[in-house]
Amino acid sequence: MSCKQAHWHTPSPKTISHDTGLMVMNSLTRQKDKFVTMDGTRSLKWYMCGPTVYAPSHMGHARTYLGFDILRRILTRHFN
Repeated sequence: MSCKQAHWHTPSPKTISHDTGLMVMNSLTRQKDKFVTMDGTRSLKWYMCGPTVYAPSHMGHARTYLGFDILRRILTRHFN
């Protein structure tokens, strides 16, 4: 049984005041896309959910936070 994916809409702000030069892998389209913020500025926001704890903690829980910490550090260097 296959699941129908939502159509991907590339962010298209009216103006781009900060070109990051970053490319990100879009897992939905399986292509590299230019990283653009929603409003084209240096303002960046994201949501990260926590682990669903149904058993004792394990390394998989830490991996989520470690991966996002690395991503945060890279983006902090680009966006100051």
